[in-house]
Amino acid sequence: MAAANHLFNVAAPDGLTIGTFVKSIPLAPMLGDKAARYDPKKFTWIGSSSSYLDDAYFLIVRSDFNIKSVDELRSRTTPLKLGSTGPSSDADIGARIIGNVLDIKFRIVRGYKGTPNIALAIEQAEMDGMMIGISSLNSVRPDWLKGPSSLQFLLQFGYGGAGRHPALPNAVRIDELARNDDDRAMFDLLQSSFKMARPFAAPPGTPPQLAKILRDGFMATHRDSAYLEETNKLNLDVSPVSGEDLETHISKLMQTPSSVVERYTSALNRTND
Repeated sequence: MAAANHLFNVAAPDGLTIGTFVKSIPLAPMLGDKAARYDPKKFTWIGSSSSYLDDAYFLIVRSDFNIKSVDELRSRTTPLKLGSTGPSSDADIGARIIGNVLDIKFRIVRGYKGTPNIALAIEQAEMDGMMIGISSLNSVRPDWLKGPSSLQFLLQFGYGGAGRHPALPNAVRIDELARNDDDRAMFDLLQSSFKMARPFAAPPGTPPQLAKILRDGFMATHRDSAYLEETNKLNLDVSPVSGEDLETHISKLMQTPSSVVERYTSALNRTND
């Protein structure tokens, strides 16, 4: 947030200063974050390094609950305990929005120092489950993805491709469970930030000729063989979005109906069941 505020209000639009921030930053003003002193539409968007084409988030539940569907999860009278690193994490936000739309009772337990700690808590039956991305899972518990385990993958969201992520096609995508247009709009808003997962921007008012240099250089970087070799070693999702496409995406997001925004912010501010 400090970086976004500085880039928007202080940095000179001379093409020499660029910034990157977490994917929730473009949405913050629309969702009423008073610390956000910028207009997302006015940044000079350079692009995003990832649109989550090779990644996705999943709701994982311990198999000893014998829950194999969302309907079975809804019927639980006791909230499902999910571990979280904090309220600003994608996992935490995802749990609150999905719980609200699908009428699932979650009790989010925050304060874990990292994803490995949550995974350990699940293995020790301290937590019932977690929301986690495939990229994180590959580095934390890759064995969970390699066949039968003591875990059930129930839901997925955030995947930038069409349909379900090919690595776990049996996990239902949340869009499939939307009951009406309002539900679909909620899920669209939740997943919108994943399409700009690693955003880069320059200050507003950057001259067009400088913006073109930055945008062209950004996309060229993501075709560079040495860069791709390094990202492959780190198992990073490289599925770049151009500055022009990012600009269009953000402009469309800012047109989200106020009723959807109100429901979304209400779900985010909701206390645990």
